[in-house]
Amino acid sequence: MGITEIILVLVVALIVVGPEGLPDLLRTAGKVVRDLQSAGNTVMRELTDVIDEPRRALNELNPLAPNSGTGTLQPKDSKPDSEHASEEPPQEH
Repeated sequence: MGITEIILVLVVALIVVGPEGLPDLLRTAGKVVRDLQSAGNTVMRELTDVIDEPRRALNELNPLAPNSGTGTLQPKDSKPDSEHASEEPPQEH
């Protein structure tokens, strides 16, 4: 909503409600907007929890662990890539 639409709505509200009722109307509208935002945030938080719950359960059951933030998965007992790099490759005869 642009500034012109906001001004138009305020002018119409001033004409319909009058200057005495406008502060109460704006106060009530602000409370309604806050309540709607709070309800929306609550729904989003609950949906996120519901979506993340199976992911957390799978992570607990997963035998592979994240490798120090690189995003690759390796078995828990394997060496990181940096340790493999220090080993010399087998020489051919």
